[in-house]
Amino acid sequence: MGKISAYAFLVLFLLILYTLFFKEFIFVSLPNKSDDVPDFVFHDISIFHFTDGVLDMEVSANRAVINRGESDIFFDQSKGVSFFGESFLRFNADSSSMDLQTGSMRLSHAYLVFFYLDELYWLHSDDIMWVASNNMILSNSLTEISNSRFRIMSDFMSWDTLNQRLVFKDYPKIFLRSSYAN
Repeated sequence: MGKISAYAFLVLFLLILYTLFFKEFIFVSLPNKSDDVPDFVFHDISIFHFTDGVLDMEVSANRAVINRGESDIFFDQSKGVSFFGESFLRFNADSSSMDLQTGSMRLSHAYLVFFYLDELYWLHSDDIMWVASNNMILSNSLTEISNSRFRIMSDFMSWDTLNQRLVFKDYPKIFLRSSYAN
């Protein structure tokens, strides 16, 4: 009986050594991080904003998170549209956040399309701040705006969507239709 238990102990010991050194183990620890757990998580959500019965903005996302005590809602894979009378602005973003008090949004890795006077204006940037209450779109990262007649690239952009005023800083690159291919 002693030989059998010695062999069983030896086999168990070798199995443990083999498992530790030759198998890839992932040790999972679940620490109690109550601060990292959101208070509300929504999947496949749509948010609509109306002013005097008229739809102003619609935002949809695969996932939305709200934390207690914060006025921000965080979106994954968000898309939406905002209406400005006869024109509208449509966007897609990898991630975004929206301040529920002011309605302003921060979009990451975003594409926007603005429709105004039968023209489409395409905008792409890694970081965009959209302040809907002031009708402003701001970006402090490389931004590209284009349509059928021009393409503009700049490290800073401010766009007043109500007055159709674009402001660029630090020598933007401007390409006219004849100098680039669509």
